[in-house]
Amino acid sequence: MRPYAIEKRFALRTPIYTETAAYGHMGRTPQTVTKTFKDGGGNIKKIKVKLFPWEELDYVKAIKKALKKYEKPQRGRGRPEKAYTYEELLAMVEKPKRGPGRPKKRGRPRKYKATTGTGKVGRPRKATAAAPKAKTGKRGRPAKKAVVA
Repeated sequence: MRPYAIEKRFALRTPIYTETAAYGHMGRTPQTVTKTFKDGGGNIKKIKVKLFPWEELDYVKAIKKALKKYEKPQRGRGRPEKAYTYEELLAMVEKPKRGPGRPKKRGRPRKYKATTGTGKVGRPRKATAAAPKAKTGKRGRPAKKAVVA
């Protein structure tokens, strides 16, 4: 099909707006719509529904409210935003997040001694300087020196 035929067939010049067309636009205030439903007995029920409530940006307010008690005093000039009470300071000191020192090791200690590698029992290995490798050409033969004329 040619572009003109595609445009005509799918009516691309006259887009139709649907409720789901606005999906993905964060920060919008959700629109409240009244939906009408009919049950099998012919009763009509009207319900108010928010469209795309997850697009609201009110989560920041809820997080700030939840973390309000953990605010720290401001450093430097000025006054602290919030000063801790004596009870709050005691609660912070009495309940440390992690115990002092190194964490406890898990598992059993080794009951055997290493026989290879760096943990080998006995005299330490001698440090030997590795001899430089000879340069080789193709097929492992010694490389020919280039003649400069």
